[in-house]
Amino acid sequence: MDINFHYAVVKVLAHHAGFSKEESQVIAYASQYVDDAVAHEPMPLDRDPNVSGIRFDVADKVFDPICTAHKELDYLRSAWKRKGRLLVYVCFHFIPQLRGTPTGSEFKRVRRDGPLARKLVRSALRALRTATDETEKTRALISLGIALHSYADTWAHQRFSGEWDKANNDMSNLKIKAAGARWRDVDPVSWFLSYAMPNIGHAEAGSLPDRSEIAWKCSPSKRTPKGQTNCDEFLSAAEKILSLLSRATGDGAKWSTVRGKLRKCFKKPVDHEDFNRSRKHEWRTQFPGLGFDYDERRWFDDALRPKEGFFDLVGSRLRLDPEDFELRSGREYFYFHAAAKEQRNTVLDAIRTASKP
Repeated sequence: MDINFHYAVVKVLAHHAGFSKEESQVIAYASQYVDDAVAHEPMPLDRDPNVSGIRFDVADKVFDPICTAHKELDYLRSAWKRKGRLLVYVCFHFIPQLRGTPTGSEFKRVRRDGPLARKLVRSALRALRTATDETEKTRALISLGIALHSYADTWAHQRFSGEWDKANNDMSNLKIKAAGARWRDVDPVSWFLSYAMPNIGHAEAGSLPDRSEIAWKCSPSKRTPKGQTNCDEFLSAAEKILSLLSRATGDGAKWSTVRGKLRKCFKKPVDHEDFNRSRKHEWRTQFPGLGFDYDERRWFDDALRPKEGFFDLVGSRLRLDPEDFELRSGREYFYFHAAAKEQRNTVLDAIRTASKP
């Protein structure tokens, strides 16, 4: 799934379930930021941010972020390392169902509404109910957003795995269609990638499983016997998420009041830039007054500022040493990394437990 679901849908559903606009924004921002938190190198800070749960070396004043996504060249580099696939893809985007034998393909396979992914959401909701102050509440909202990202992805990524896995991830003969159209072959570049990309996640299918406006199918046909209509799958995910959130707040509206609007938005998806501008798009049309505003740099910029001294500037530009940062007042960035670390540990522990004889 892309920003249309992880940010926009999550924000709509959270507010629809009874969360305030501000709370819904925090949940939705954290949900989308899972796809944008690509930092993976230690950051020297001028002082301790005093946030429990993050990886911070007090002696050296170095913060080590939790990487939850890879992009561009980092994606290609990480694909060859099992540790990178496990810590990023498996823990945040391809939560395994953990059924069958640990070495079997079923064990690693993603199942929509899978038990471990659902457990992550319910755990975050429990933390939210027991929060005793605003800091704990904010941290719980961010944990919920991260968990909802992974949970929603079980619909888009069903039957795949985050491992290098031929049994679950190998495919060919990709075809797509838009609503009301006929099946057609993918473009030549997508066709080439379906054979050239590694059997990791849905790399061979490219972005097809994440696009709300299309249906797609492939060989072997057992993966998608009649083709997978993403809009229908995404609506199923949204309905389940609304149900979970509404039960937690006790203040949710009916699914029928939002279903048709979401379907219209899925047919006209937009990109990152559209959520960072005031321009009109389908989300603003269908949900006026809610406000859609996502900038992947916001939490980072609220929390950190690069040091501006001459030697800091020259050293970072020449890559003589890591860029140094000064702390600012924002803490959501650090709360995100603490929550991501906790989810990663939970998933790894579940895998280890399920792997024991």
